Amino acid sequence: MRLKTLSFLRGGLLPILFLLVALPTCLVFVHQVPPGQVADEPAHIVRADSLLKGEWVGHSGPQPQPDGAIATVAGVDADTSYLWVTSLAPPHTQPVDPVRLARARTMDWTGVQDFVGVNTIATYMPIFYAPSALGLAVARQGGEGPFQAILVGRMANTLAYLALATAALALARRGRGLLFCMLAVPMALSLAASFNQDCLIIAASALAAALITRCDDGRRSPAYWAAAVLLALVIMVKPPYLPLAALLLLPLPAAWADVLRAGPARARLLGRVAVMVVVALPALAWTVFIQRGVALPVPRLAYEAGILWPGPRPAVFHGTDTAAQLHVLLAAPWRMLTLVWHTLRVPGHFRGLFLESIGVLGWLDLRLPKAVYGAWTLALLAAAWADIRLRAGAGARRVACAAWARVRWTEVALMVFAAWAAVEGIFLSQYLTWTSVGMPAVDGPQGRYFLPLFPLFILALPRPAQAGPGEGVVQPPHPLAWLAPALAATVTLALLPGALTGAYYSG
Repeated sequence: MRLKTLSFLRGGLLPILFLLVALPTCLVFVHQVPPGQVADEPAHIVRADSLLKGEWVGHSGPQPQPDGAIATVAGVDADTSYLWVTSLAPPHTQPVDPVRLARARTMDWTGVQDFVGVNTIATYMPIFYAPSALGLAVARQGGEGPFQAILVGRMANTLAYLALATAALALARRGRGLLFCMLAVPMALSLAASFNQDCLIIAASALAAALITRCDDGRRSPAYWAAAVLLALVIMVKPPYLPLAALLLLPLPAAWADVLRAGPARARLLGRVAVMVVVALPALAWTVFIQRGVALPVPRLAYEAGILWPGPRPAVFHGTDTAAQLHVLLAAPWRMLTLVWHTLRVPGHFRGLFLESIGVLGWLDLRLPKAVYGAWTLALLAAAWADIRLRAGAGARRVACAAWARVRWTEVALMVFAAWAAVEGIFLSQYLTWTSVGMPAVDGPQGRYFLPLFPLFILALPRPAQAGPGEGVVQPPHPLAWLAPALAATVTLALLPGALTGAYYSG
C-alpha cells in the first residue's frame, strides 16, 4: 500500500497540481485580457476564421500602406467584425476605453468578408488553429456575437493546450518537474488563453518528449510513433524546429564505440535516423508549396539597406527581401554564426529573452511583478535538482556522483548540437523573413520561440537510478522541489489579476 501511495505521489500528483493552477490562470487570461491584446492575436483570429471557409493556406492581396502606397501581401479572407473587436486598443498595452469595450461586447456580425493582410502568419500550416476555429464555429452557431466568439475560441484553445500538457506530465517518466515549468510559465498560459498557435507547439513538443521517455528500451513502440507524428506536425508548422527531430534518435548507445561498431545498436540507430528524415519531409513539402505565391515580403516604409549590404548603393528597399538577405549571408558565410552572437550581446537582450520566456505579456510590453520572475527562476533550479534526483544532507555527495555516472554523453552531445542548430534556425529564419535588409543584428526573436526547445535540455539530464537487485532505493527528492513550480504558478495566479487590471482597466 505504501509503495502504491508513493507511486501515486510521483505519478499522479503533478498533473493534478498543474491543472489546479493552470486552469484558473488561463481563465483569468481569457476574460481579463481584451481581445487582440496578446502578441499577434488579431492576425491569428482571422487565420482561424479563414479555416471555417475552407481557406487552408493564405493568398496574396492588396494592403494600403502608411505612405499611401498599395503593397501586395500575404493574407486571408475573414469577417471584418473581428478586426473591429480586436482594435479596442493599439498594439501596445494601455487602458481600454470602457465605452468602446461596452460597444464591442454587444456588437453584432457585420456580414462583411474582406482580405486581411497577416504576412507570415498566412503561410503557417493551420493544424494548430483547429481548436480555436472550432470554438468560433460553435459560438457563431449558438447565436453569439464576435466578442463572445473570441472568448469561446480562446477557451477551446485553452482546453486543447491543457489536454496536451496534462498528458505530457502524466506520461513522462523523467524530467517532469522541468516539463511542469515549461508548461506552466505565464507566457505559455497566456498563449494558451489566446488564438496564438505557439501554445500548442509548446504542448506538442512537451508531449513528444514525454513519450520519448517511455522508449528507453530502444524499441519503436506506439509511444515512439506518436512522438514522431507530433514532431512532424510541429516542424511542419514551423520548420526552424527541425532539430527537435533529434529526440527521435533517443536512446543512443551508451558509448561512442557502440555507434561506430556494426551491430544491433548501430542498426537501431540507423532505423531511427530514417524515421527522423521521414518526419522532416512534410515540412519540406509545405515550405516548397507556400513559396508559390504565399510567402511574400513584409512591406516597410522605404529604407536604406544596413551596413552589411554588400551590393551597390544607394540600396533602397520597401520591405523584407529574402533573396537580398541571402546575398548578405553568402557574401560572408560566417555571418550565419556571428549574427546570433552579435544579437545576443546587445545589452539586455539575453536577459530580455529569458524574461519573455517566463512571461512578458501583451505586445511584449507588459511586465509582471518582479516576484513572478524570481519565483519561476527558483522553480527552474529546484525542478532540475528534483529531476536529477539530487538531495541535500547526508549522502548528498554520493547521490551527486551517482547522477554524474548516469550521464550519457552521446545524448548530451546530440541534445546540445540540436539546441544550437534550433537557435541558429530561429535566428536565421527571422533574419531572412522579418529583419530589414543588411542589418547587423536579427530583429524578431522572442522568448516564447525557445520554449519548445526545452525538451532538448530535459532529455540531456541524467536518467534517474532504477532500483533493482542489489541496488539501494534512491529516496524521492524533497517535496518542495516538486512543488516549487506549483508554488511559482500560485504566486503568478495571485498577482496576475491585479497586473492585468492595472494595465487594461485602470482608467
